[in-house]
Amino acid sequence: MFLRFPRWTCWFQPLAGGLATGLIAWALPQVLGVGYGYVGDALNGKIALKLMASLVGIQTFGGDSKL
Repeated sequence: MFLRFPRWTCWFQPLAGGLATGLIAWALPQVLGVGYGYVGDALNGKIALKLMASLVGIQTFGGDSKL
């Protein structure tokens, strides 16, 4: 994806990634941890469906994927 941007933006791309990660972490700090406690809460029905859906979406599309 980043290969399509002009070469002079290579210094701003990590800045944009860090800013996006920081904003997501500020809004939903649950996405930064390993999540064992939240998985337990989800299995026990202690987390609302909207929060679970947002965490799945952020981890899937906004999380760090090192595959």
